[in-house]
Amino acid sequence: MVRTKENFDYILRELDYYKDRYDLCGVEITEEDVESVVDLINNGFTEDDAIDVVLDGINSAISEGWEF
Repeated sequence: MVRTKENFDYILRELDYYKDRYDLCGVEITEEDVESVVDLINNGFTEDDAIDVVLDGINSAISEGWEF
């Protein structure tokens, strides 16, 4: 995936849309989260799988008591 503002904005919207499914209501999605999705896509993950990995990772980190 090419790193453009349009792609960045698209991935950000997708992460915001799906985050409630991961009990992340109220969690701010960061630029780093978007970059992680793009990196995963560029490494062969599907868009859906990349979003799942990132949101699941955020949920796991919060569940373990990490704060960002």
